[in-house]
Amino acid sequence: MMLRHLSFLILFLGCSMALWAQPQRFNGGFPICTPDESPAEIEPEIDQTLKAIYGGCQLALDERVLKKRKDPEAYIVSDYQEQMLAFIAYAQEQNTKLNGQPRKKLLEELESLLKKEKFEDAQLLLKKEKLEGLGQEDWQTLYFAWANYRYEAQAQAPWLDPINRRTNRRYRAIINYVTQRFEQPFGQQAQMGGVVADAAQALSNCMAYPENLAWQGEGGFNMKKEDELRRLASDIAYLEWRTQEKVNGRRAYAIDRKAIMKIKLALFDVIQSMEKQKGSWHSSSKHGENLEILYNLTFDNDWRVDASSALKRESENEENSPNLPSRIEY
Repeated sequence: MMLRHLSFLILFLGCSMALWAQPQRFNGGFPICTPDESPAEIEPEIDQTLKAIYGGCQLALDERVLKKRKDPEAYIVSDYQEQMLAFIAYAQEQNTKLNGQPRKKLLEELESLLKKEKFEDAQLLLKKEKLEGLGQEDWQTLYFAWANYRYEAQAQAPWLDPINRRTNRRYRAIINYVTQRFEQPFGQQAQMGGVVADAAQALSNCMAYPENLAWQGEGGFNMKKEDELRRLASDIAYLEWRTQEKVNGRRAYAIDRKAIMKIKLALFDVIQSMEKQKGSWHSSSKHGENLEILYNLTFDNDWRVDASSALKRESENEENSPNLPSRIEY
């Protein structure tokens, strides 16, 4: 009898831990890592994907959205349609891992409606699913965030690898810390070269003066505005705000996702090195490699770094002008 009770207790605790651990994989709706093969992780993954599709339908139905590429910065109806169909394909892939493929019919119906651009009907179908958060959560922002997540996951970003789950959580926590405590360092029209240049300078300063960083790989975060690690994280926070917030995201079509990933990798590598190597983290060669990549991206975008600020490259007569744009002015 005692053995039976013990077996039941172990089973109960195992289920409870699975249910408790699952919410920990998401941070504000954004995954800390890609899901494993368990239903406890796959089912919420499909739910989030369906919510993102609902948000995409809302965006596609907006009467201000263009049908032709008249504005090079704006997403058009076919962009939303293509991305939502990619979401469907991903959800179908995940659904095959569940016994009985419970969402098979729903996903097939959604796919058919989206191909016909029947976005309103797709919304009505999703409403019947009674997804948690309907009418309360911002699923348009989720759509843009989920599109970035899928892009980064397909590119095998290390900050989404389940092996790095602990580091991933800290990486996301630092970005959230900056987002909540720091004003946006750039405006909506900031050029990518300026943001990359600023990130390059921040990484360079982190490597040159590691002893000045408030966070040294463990404990909580308490970074002043002038902290260079905070500065690097704020560049990522800005780019996520610029590409994922539901208003800004609509005009993020031309923004280079690969460049964003290079900046994210620079921050992730710093955090991971700090956790593993502590005080000697800056001696790792990968940070120099990341810095070279950011410098090259800076120059490719017609910007430069002057050891403190990100500057637009001008003619020789204007190079030393105090009126050149700086990070603060954005």
